[in-house]
Amino acid sequence: SASEAKRGGFDNVAVEAYAEFILPEYEQFDDYLEMVIEFGYITMFASSFPLGCALSFFCNLIELKSDLYKIIFVTQRPTPVRSANIGVWQGILQAQAFLAVLTNVLLFGFASEQMKAWLPAFFSVASHEADTVVGMGRYVVAIIFAIEHVIIIAALGINVLMPTQPEWVQDERARLRYEKEMASRMLRAAKKEKGGIGGGGGGGGSGRRGS
Repeated sequence: SASEAKRGGFDNVAVEAYAEFILPEYEQFDDYLEMVIEFGYITMFASSFPLGCALSFFCNLIELKSDLYKIIFVTQRPTPVRSANIGVWQGILQAQAFLAVLTNVLLFGFASEQMKAWLPAFFSVASHEADTVVGMGRYVVAIIFAIEHVIIIAALGINVLMPTQPEWVQDERARLRYEKEMASRMLRAAKKEKGGIGGGGGGGGSGRRGS
């Protein structure tokens, strides 16, 4: 019958709910930590291994499916929570991005022969290593730190000029705030009008009883 089918449906829901209840809670710290470490390796050592970003892309495709399986079958499904950003992890990623500028420039200038290939006049041709010509070391250091400053200033400029939210998101949020404010005003006006009518009626009734 329909009642038995309905009861059976409730039993299935209860079994599924209990099966998920006994699973361990989902902990997002390890997933965030894994992504932050991967981001640090890719960005801070990009000049040493440029192919790392491509390998990371394919690894993240696999990681996406594995995390999906973990959230559905291995752990409890996380409760949705409204959040403006990713919290402290955002500051860590930004710090890594600026630190990556310094590490890559130092690798470019001191730990590899890349700068020797770009500016051979500052380096000794006879040496197989990146040894500078006598008296040119100061200019090499100045060029390296000049490049680092230019990149950081450009990154700061992009960070300031680029809005954190698209224009259509800002417009939608402004529209929602306006509608909320108008609804609140209408509600206050309706309560005030209702209170005035109630107060007037009570006064009239007492006047008639007195007469």
